[in-house]
Amino acid sequence: MKITPSSTGPRSEAAGASNATGDRKTGAATASSTAAEQDSIKLSPLSTELAALEASLAAGGDIDTAKVEQIRQAIMNGTLSIDSGAIADKMLAAAQAWLGKKDA
Repeated sequence: MKITPSSTGPRSEAAGASNATGDRKTGAATASSTAAEQDSIKLSPLSTELAALEASLAAGGDIDTAKVEQIRQAIMNGTLSIDSGAIADKMLAAAQAWLGKKDA
């Protein structure tokens, strides 16, 4: 006659309870060791600079409100004059500086 352990009854319930307690202890130990370990990241200098710029803009930045109001009034009056040549020159200079080229 072959005897196999029963999956029901007081003996298997006690074994299950001890396993559950053991699992809780193991889980608690894992959680505390995970909490003790810290992940870290290192930001590039550019990302740090961008974060500072974003904070500066959010705080009001370097906006000349008087100049903005003058431009607004000039637009409303129809007296705003735009020098497209100067704007184009500055855009080209900025693009050359960004690409690392010097004036020829």
